[in-house]
Amino acid sequence: MKQSIFAKWLLAITCTHFLLGTLIFKQQLLSMIESGWWNTVGPDNIHVALAAWFMLFTFPLGLLIANMWSQQTPVKKKFLYMALFGSIIIGLTMPASGVWSLTLLSVVALLSQKQQQAEYGH
Repeated sequence: MKQSIFAKWLLAITCTHFLLGTLIFKQQLLSMIESGWWNTVGPDNIHVALAAWFMLFTFPLGLLIANMWSQQTPVKKKFLYMALFGSIIIGLTMPASGVWSLTLLSVVALLSQKQQQAEYGH
């Protein structure tokens, strides 16, 4: 699977993550805004910290998406295997998580690369 295609699927996962986060953590996010945003995350309020980190995770995903967006080369197998195994480990610790969508995307990308290799004889 080309990086540009992977990036578009990852964007869909990231947008879903962000939208669900705003719904799930609405109260905590509103409390951060009401508190003036500055220095609102910390050990004194674990629910706000959890909400913040959940939402902030979209930033590194966005960086990854931006890096892959126009790339026409295949996603590296090492990256796909790391995404696959990492998402499985996360999914086992949080079964009701959306991380399984990354597991599925990684499997599909690996299978598509395997199919392309078989077709082109590599």
